[in-house]
Amino acid sequence: MIAEWLTSLRISCAPQIRDMGYHKELVAISYRSYRQRAQWRAHLQKTQDSIKMALEKCPRKNVIVILGAGILLDIPLEEICRQFDQVYLVDVVFLPSTRKITRQYSNCRLISGDITGTAQALLNFANNRNGNALNPPNPALLPAPKDPVELSAIEPDLTLSVNILSQLPVLPKRYLERHLSGPSDQIAPHIEEFCRKLVTHHLNWLKSLPGQVCLISDVKRIYYRRNNDQDETIGEEDPLHGIRLTKGDAQWIWDIAPPGEQANGICIRNLVQATCELEK
Repeated sequence: MIAEWLTSLRISCAPQIRDMGYHKELVAISYRSYRQRAQWRAHLQKTQDSIKMALEKCPRKNVIVILGAGILLDIPLEEICRQFDQVYLVDVVFLPSTRKITRQYSNCRLISGDITGTAQALLNFANNRNGNALNPPNPALLPAPKDPVELSAIEPDLTLSVNILSQLPVLPKRYLERHLSGPSDQIAPHIEEFCRKLVTHHLNWLKSLPGQVCLISDVKRIYYRRNNDQDETIGEEDPLHGIRLTKGDAQWIWDIAPPGEQANGICIRNLVQATCELEK
């Protein structure tokens, strides 16, 4: 925990990003990926295989945009930089180690920014709301997700949305739970609606982009406990908040939190789906 905290201090990011904890979440994922490198290997390989399939389907290879580039474990960066003239990696924040890796590719550029505009909107909401206002801002009314400005002039031949669709509502949901006042049974529907609209907003934006779009996302979250070498399912969750994706090109299980990872003993598996060419 101390190592994670020290690493998070080294990350430079905007105040609203830090206030919502994006830098801490990125560091936590990085350390978890190291601890669970054996259990994550199959997921990372299948993600890269799906991305390579999308590369093969893309007829023009001038510009590629990768949303959710993260710590690059699931991105076949060398092959992408070899095939495309311009490579843009986009995420809310980047680790210093990621910046170091990308320096060796002259055609690769990092863009740090909140593609949904959610962080600043929620910070404004928390600072300016009156009394016991329950309604968070409508994601459909947030700034166009082509912010940051660096993306506005880019016309990609291929856009990859890699394992971020279900993550977009996670920290905003926690933030709203801390800042919305009122009985929980009244607050919960508003937060759920916000999360659902945020997922929809991202999907609609992807479909509006020029060129081909590849979408990789978990579509189901399974909670279980390990008892005497047997897995006992204790619950399921819809990470897309009611939004259904059409059948993709591949599905697989990601043991994101296998036995021993979490102190409470609850384990997590994700069902992940890849669509190499999203219908628009």
